[in-house]
Parts: sequence; structure tokens; C-alpha cells
Amino acid sequence: MNEFEWHIELNRPLRRSEGRAGHEIYNNPSFSLCYAEKSCVAGGRKIELTATEYLLLEALSSNPNFVISSEELSQTVWSEFDLSRKQSLKVYVNRLRDKLGASSENPIIENVRGHGYKLLDSNSCMHQNGNSLGENIILFPIRLAV
Repeated sequence: MNEFEWHIELNRPLRRSEGRAGHEIYNNPSFSLCYAEKSCVAGGRKIELTATEYLLLEALSSNPNFVISSEELSQTVWSEFDLSRKQSLKVYVNRLRDKLGASSENPIIENVRGHGYKLLDSNSCMHQNGNSLGENIILFPIRLAV
């Protein structure tokens, strides 16, 4: 990949729809999200989500195990970002955790302090031997002076 391609890749927005192309349902060990019906099931029961909660969960489920910044989530949900939205985002994330049955042993949505939030999904990003890859790492190209 040349320097121009790296620049394009690093500056592209997250591909929300490509991650689920052809997939109508996102399955997480804790819940299932049906994109076509905009519905959610957790613990064997249907979970009532507000439009904002659904948009937030859809954004997180489109990129499981990747940190999405508070700014980007706010932009996705409310089409804008300001400091008041950061507090609103915290409230909505906590509501989602409660509705999805999150606990200290199973947080479902992790707050990555100073960076944003990520949806924890043990089904994605697995090694062939079944071990989790852990944190996703993005490598940035560097140019060495010669």
C-alpha cells in the first residue's frame, strides 16, 4: 500500500453498512439485533429501544470490538457534536447496558476512557485456536529520513 492509499484508508469514515451487507441480523453472545425490523432480543425477550438507543446500538454493532469515539457516535446519532451531547451519550449507553442486561462480569459496552466506546463481542476477532485477539491495533505508516 503506497502513502496515498494509507492516507485514504486512515481518513475514511467507518463502513457501517458494509459490515452487515447481506446480513439482516447481528448476533452477539448477549443479544441479537435485527436490522430490517430495527428490533433487539436479549435474554430471550424482546427489548424496547428508543430510536436513539437503536441508532447507537446499530453503530456499535457495525464495528464490534473497535473503539468508536464519542464524537463519531454523537455525529451518527444526532448528526452533530457538542459537549452537551457527550453527557447525553453516557446516559444512553448506560440505558442500553441496563436494557441488554450488562453486569460487571459481562459489560457488553465498554467505555474506553478518553477515547469512546466499544461493543464487546467474543464471536468476532477470534484466532483460529479460539483465543481472542484482544485490543484491535491500527498501524500507522511512518517515513524514515534517509
